[in-house]
Amino acid sequence: ETYAKSFPNGCDLTVDLSCNCGISDYGIIVHLVPFLKRWPTCRRLKLYQTSVGDRALEALTPWITKGHAHELHFSDLFGEVSSDAVLQLLMAIHKAGRYPYWK
Repeated sequence: ETYAKSFPNGCDLTVDLSCNCGISDYGIIVHLVPFLKRWPTCRRLKLYQTSVGDRALEALTPWITKGHAHELHFSDLFGEVSSDAVLQLLMAIHKAGRYPYWK
């Protein structure tokens, strides 16, 4: 169930977990994905320089394809990120037609 569809006064939510090698696929799957299901209006998700990999990208894909995010920061990931996982994410975004920051 979604508890928050938008924030009052045009506030944008930023989730910044960057520069923390302790952030892993497990943490994204168990904590962040359920959080984003309840409060999907996160506009900026910063996960650069974390230990996330394929499993986190896969788990975040349904939220990303809903088009809430304006910015996704996934550079310099220390986890195992395969080109196949990135391709699957991009194909899912394309199929949904709700690109990040698409107006």
